[in-house]
Amino acid sequence: MSDRRTDPTFLLEEQYRTSTNLRARIALHERFSTNPYPFPRWVFDGYTFSENADVLEVGCGEGNIWRQNVDRIPKGWTLTLTDFSPGMVEEVQAVLGDRARYDVVDVQALPFADESFDSVIANHVLFHVPDRRRALGEVARVLRRGGLLVGTTIGRDHFRELRELLGRENVLWSQSRERFGLETAPRQLERFFVDVERSRGIPMPSRSPKRNRWSTSSARSTSRA
Repeated sequence: MSDRRTDPTFLLEEQYRTSTNLRARIALHERFSTNPYPFPRWVFDGYTFSENADVLEVGCGEGNIWRQNVDRIPKGWTLTLTDFSPGMVEEVQAVLGDRARYDVVDVQALPFADESFDSVIANHVLFHVPDRRRALGEVARVLRRGGLLVGTTIGRDHFRELRELLGRENVLWSQSRERFGLETAPRQLERFFVDVERSRGIPMPSRSPKRNRWSTSSARSTSRA
């Protein structure tokens, strides 16, 4: 069975042309989450970048994380927010305005010079990428020495209770979990990064200029020399 979750046409034209489908999924998580601490706040807690960091986000979506943490963004951060969907880029621009730069890009071919960024964010996006090895190579290329990649993904327990209730598996989501999930991402990241870390639940990160963190929680990874 072909995997539509890595099909660029399906993703761009049906899933992410606008934020409608994404917002519906976010609303479901917000409505039924059992964690009292909001997910967007938890994700932002993991952005332990330097005060004057050059930050790139790939797959920024409609900017929900930034929208719910706009008061927490350090003045010294230089933000470059990107997505392969023009509609998503337009929506996140409405959130942050001139606080960031924006571009429509493919993470498999980033249009940025080597060592352009101190940190890269990739939340719930890499399981959609057909050639993850190429994408991770691109992320490593644009990170400076000791740079930090931070991201979120899903794990094998994702929607476990719902799957048990329905008595069946959603094949597309199971493929996403195995393609680049909390359990399968580390070995892919280790080809390009050192100090790959995973965390479940609210992270309590320690700071080190040589570390990179990766999360479904969360995962971090540090770029190699």
